[in-house]
Amino acid sequence: MVDFKKLILSAAVIEISCIALVLLGNLREAIPLFLFVYLLAFGAYAAAIPSWTRGPQKGSMSSRALAFGFLASLLFRATLLAAPPSLSDDIYRYLWDSRVQLHGINPYAYPPVAEELEALRGPHYEGINHKPIRTIYPPAAQLFFCA
Repeated sequence: MVDFKKLILSAAVIEISCIALVLLGNLREAIPLFLFVYLLAFGAYAAAIPSWTRGPQKGSMSSRALAFGFLASLLFRATLLAAPPSLSDDIYRYLWDSRVQLHGINPYAYPPVAEELEALRGPHYEGINHKPIRTIYPPAAQLFFCA
């Protein structure tokens, strides 16, 4: 039988951890605290695993437990959407490469600082790392960015 009390407690700890990560702001400036909160969330997740797998057949998961896990994961993701990306600035390059492609320009042709691309600079331009270097991402990734 699935122990929903343990699942709810674990989900609450993970959600509180997500809220703490949002409140921390720039995680690069709070690495030790980030690691503590992350390990707390991971511990709650690990503690919930035995509760998930106690279904009608050993090792199976009930549909209620699966639905609970899915809804809880949506809540965690929604909470974390409030936090700007701070551990990696790659997302800004992905956005840049897709913007360049959508304007019909080959993302391998120019680096972001090129005068030819000056008109495309928008609100995320400042977040791009290594602006003098052309994109390093392969064609399949470029298609994904564009999509």
